[in-house]
Amino acid sequence: MKDLSARGAGVVSSEPLNLNEKVEIIIFVPYFFDAAVHRQARVVWCNRIDEQLWQAGLDFGLDNKIDL
Repeated sequence: MKDLSARGAGVVSSEPLNLNEKVEIIIFVPYFFDAAVHRQARVVWCNRIDEQLWQAGLDFGLDNKIDL
C-alpha cells in the first residue's frame, strides 16, 4: 500500500487489477494487539509501472470509513 485515506488507497501489485473489480484489503494495525481492518474496495484505475509491477487506485466508496 502506498497511501491510505478514508476514501481509498493506492497499492502496488505484482499482477494487474481489472477496472471495477471488487477486492478486499486487510490492514493490520500492530499497535492494537494485531487487530485487522477488512474493507471492500473497487479498482478505479491500474497502470503498469514496469515489467512486473502495477500501481492501482482503490475506492472504498462514499459511505465507508475506516475506524482504527
